[in-house]
Amino acid sequence: MRLAFFLAVVLNLASAPAPARAAPDEAHAFEAYRQSALQGDAQGQTQLGLMYLNGQGVEEDAVEAVWWFRKSAEQGHADAQIHLGLLLQEGHGVRQDDAEAFLWLRQSAEQGNAVGQYYLGVSLAEGRGVMQDLDGALDWLTRAARQELAAARNYLWANGNISIDSGH
Repeated sequence: MRLAFFLAVVLNLASAPAPARAAPDEAHAFEAYRQSALQGDAQGQTQLGLMYLNGQGVEEDAVEAVWWFRKSAEQGHADAQIHLGLLLQEGHGVRQDDAEAFLWLRQSAEQGNAVGQYYLGVSLAEGRGVMQDLDGALDWLTRAARQELAAARNYLWANGNISIDSGH
């Protein structure tokens, strides 16, 4: 269920299977992102990773997606760090590694990325890749909620009706 939520919410995947042949605009977008990625552009690398992950304009390939996310994440791209962290948590396209996933999610969160803050908070709450730290989880989830991230607000509410206005 976690992987399904991850794929549907964070990556915004389409529910229909990918067509056997890419649409002309998808193939064009893939080639444009590929050129950008090959030139070292972090955003292009992230977009190319998403295209591989979703099978848009190219055959679906999670291993290739992880490779491009890692290239971008190493350049400090916050979204790529989230994608890489979540794929590492799930072992999708890469060997499952909660500890490494936590490090990438933390890097994104520390850049102020609300989604990174949310997933870092959840990792701390669940003790994924690190010792469980409920105070730390509350701090990161509150930061994400204050940025209007509904998932963070819902998580806080569902786990004790914690108010984000309480100073945490």
